[in-house]
Amino acid sequence: MTLRGFLQGTLEVQAVGNVEVFLSHAAREELYFSLPTRLDDLTLRFSVSPKSYKKLRLPARRAGVRLHLLRKRGLPFLLRPLRHRFGLWAGLFAVLLLLILSTAFLWTVEVEGVSPATSSLIRETLSDHGLRPGSLQNRQDAEHLRRMLLMEIDCLDFAAVNLYGSRAVVVATEAAPLPESEYPEISTPADLVACKDGYLLETRIHRGEQLIFPGSAVRAGEIIASHLVHGIVPGTKEFSGTVRYEHAHGVVLARTYGQISMVMPKDLLQKVHDGREFTQNRFFFAERPIFFSSGYGNSTLECDKIEERLDLSLPGGNLLPIARRTVTHRPYQLIPGTVSREEALVCMGSYLKEYLVSSATDGLLEEFQATLTEEDSLWRLDAEYFMTEDIGKVVTLTLTP
Repeated sequence: MTLRGFLQGTLEVQAVGNVEVFLSHAAREELYFSLPTRLDDLTLRFSVSPKSYKKLRLPARRAGVRLHLLRKRGLPFLLRPLRHRFGLWAGLFAVLLLLILSTAFLWTVEVEGVSPATSSLIRETLSDHGLRPGSLQNRQDAEHLRRMLLMEIDCLDFAAVNLYGSRAVVVATEAAPLPESEYPEISTPADLVACKDGYLLETRIHRGEQLIFPGSAVRAGEIIASHLVHGIVPGTKEFSGTVRYEHAHGVVLARTYGQISMVMPKDLLQKVHDGREFTQNRFFFAERPIFFSSGYGNSTLECDKIEERLDLSLPGGNLLPIARRTVTHRPYQLIPGTVSREEALVCMGSYLKEYLVSSATDGLLEEFQATLTEEDSLWRLDAEYFMTEDIGKVVTLTLTP
């Protein structure tokens, strides 16, 4: 039984007599049946809605057919024995009213991404500022609470407060602990070196003594900022003779050059959709599926599956514990095809550009020149590129006491 049939009700009817004439008269009245089954020459069994069943009496009388009602199914027939139980409906109304009113309050406060000790501290801080289970949801300011967390809890590096109806979810990240050192009076010594060959465009050294400046070419492994910082005599440029150790770090923007290659087969299986779509709707209450309709969809494995979720809410924006999930299946066939020269150039070129930018730190692709060649059953793309990226790499040193 479908969802529509369940909501409006379904009657199982058996017609006995001249069923051919009966079907002709019913078609003239634009009355149609569901699941018609021919039992013998004079007997027909089918399903019909209660509204259509009343209209079948005239075609049945004209054809001399007798209608026998076999079974009643659906929501109206389930609720009919309960229509005079006013206490039940009053209780249901009260439960729905309490459910609607309860969505205006916070039920849970969840903390993610931190240790249990920090999570407990976050809950206490939020409780002091009014965010706790049982508080009104519309009185909470997520941005104000986020700033309070970062100001009052020193160990947090990031925090975000998200309000989802009756749930408050706090996503936080703890700051990385400072590196331990054998010498408490100094930080862990480290050099800032170049991880690639390039031409320095800009440097922002936060700690350490800078050795190579913008406008110079560097090789991979060269020290750009040293952990050895020499003291200067005040008012002069002379070294004072004192040396201290620093954990050098900073930003080193350089223009780099490189070569990269990629191959692609000429013959590939291409996906061709046949234009059909099969949709399946499921409802969930408190993340549990509601089985009041038969599932339908596409049973083949070769199809694209697209899932969408809709959380039902009240006009005020408060979420209800009811959600609908729609799954759309789009069948396709894999057909052998040949990749043209233009398609191979566009596909491999875009992939290499995305790979270069994603693999670099603060990378910006400036120039990209590609050459496409043919090798047996493959397409080969050879490219040269210029990029602007951060090539600074912190290398920690171990000093002997």
